[in-house]
Order: sequence, then structure tokens, then C-alpha cells
Amino acid sequence: LIAADPGAPHTVHSLAESVSLSPSRFAHLFTRQLGQSPMRALREARLRHAARLLESTDLSVDRVAAASGFASPFHFNRVFRTRYGVPPGTYRRGGSMVET
Repeated sequence: LIAADPGAPHTVHSLAESVSLSPSRFAHLFTRQLGQSPMRALREARLRHAARLLESTDLSVDRVAAASGFASPFHFNRVFRTRYGVPPGTYRRGGSMVET
């Protein structure tokens, strides 16, 4: 579900509901199976999606943020820089990518 549409407004509740589990049970099983919380996995999927959009489109950074499910361009810039080591605009221009 997350990988199919990382920009959708997913929540633990909506993801759990889609597989007929309680949110707490879903979060527990998800974390046990994948080694990270559902919301962390969602954030990582959104960041990968944003990186692909920056590499392959001319969308503005604000539009990339929105298309990737980030409600705030400021928040997007902050988490993107934390994850990749450079701001989105620099990444688009071919700035070095740092895996964290």
C-alpha cells in the first residue's frame, strides 16, 4: 500500500484498516516484520518518491513535496536534507547523495 502510492495521506489507522487489523496490532506486526515503524517506512517511501521526481521531472520543489505527501515544503526540505545530506534543489542539480 505504501509503495503503491507514497503520496497518499496514509496513517497507521488507514493502513491497519486496509488489512483488517487494529492500529496497534498492525504497527506491532509491521515493525516486527520490517524492522521499522509504519510511519518511518512511509517517510522513507515518500523521500524515495521525491528523489525520483526531482531526478525525472521539472516540477518545483514545492510541487514535489506535495506530490510526495508532505504537507509542508519547509518540513519536506528539512527531512530531505537530513536523509540525503543536501537540500532538494541541490540534489536535483546533481549534488552528492548521502545515504543515512
